[in-house]
Amino acid sequence: MKQLLIFCLTILFVPQILSAQIPEVPKKKFTYVEDRDYLYDYDLRGNTIIPYRAKLRGAHYDSPLEHGQAVFEITGTKVTISEKIRFSTAGIDAAPNKEPVTMHIHKTESKAFGFVMTLIDLQNPEIQGFIQFHCDRGRLVKLHYQEEPTSSEHIYYIAPTPDYQLDRDRLYFTQLGDVSLVDEEQLYKQKVVPFSTLALKYDHLEFNRIYAKDLVSIEFEEVIIPKGKRRKKREQFIKISDSRNKANPKQVFKIKKNKRSRFFDPIKAKEVPARILKVVNEVTSKESEIFLVEGSNQTLKYIVIGNMRYLLRSK
Repeated sequence: MKQLLIFCLTILFVPQILSAQIPEVPKKKFTYVEDRDYLYDYDLRGNTIIPYRAKLRGAHYDSPLEHGQAVFEITGTKVTISEKIRFSTAGIDAAPNKEPVTMHIHKTESKAFGFVMTLIDLQNPEIQGFIQFHCDRGRLVKLHYQEEPTSSEHIYYIAPTPDYQLDRDRLYFTQLGDVSLVDEEQLYKQKVVPFSTLALKYDHLEFNRIYAKDLVSIEFEEVIIPKGKRRKKREQFIKISDSRNKANPKQVFKIKKNKRSRFFDPIKAKEVPARILKVVNEVTSKESEIFLVEGSNQTLKYIVIGNMRYLLRSK
């Protein structure tokens, strides 16, 4: 009887003890350093950057920001800067009624520290400002922003990715170099979990991080159908799951042809090596092409499906 009581108490309380030991993951509020690599100037377009700390240039210390107090929205031709704060050498103060500023991108130049984006106010072209993007091995670490030559320079810092998030990302997402495109047989045993997406807009690619809750995966599958005693029919499929796509959260395509060729990248304005899959949608019977773009050593770099690119996580 005593042993039964101990067993029942164990069943009752152990789950609560274990759950208490697992820390609750806080909701992501800011841009993380490891969210994206910025290797070329066009990588800057299509991003919404939310810094987590800021200071006036010349100030000794930076100050923490509340979520949304500073936001940089970059499209193909313009930048909208929202600063709900006021700067001084003593720190920053909230300014919730301060209006956002939208400026035209005049040019973007590569520098040793990263990139400089020159901005112009189209309503008053004499007003010229800039944003400096400071990168460490392609990872954005801070921004320097000046609205016009006579205004002060504001420095914004990007949040380092927390260790718990890095550990989860390494385990959950498919990494660059993980999926070989050399052996077609091996491809049909793969399930790819992309790290981010780029959606093709009018003049830029809109960047978005993927999270586990989004339930995004791309699976390659081969089905062998017996036909008689000796004959077998092989059918290949690619299955896309993306809960963010409310209209089509799950799509299945039958692969009719798989060949190695080249894909014209409109952003880079050049052809890149890729596997081209000629496919048929199992529901609509519509024919289309899916591109498996190669990176180094003929490994998968990203997947192009319609106007969406699914990118793998860099190590």
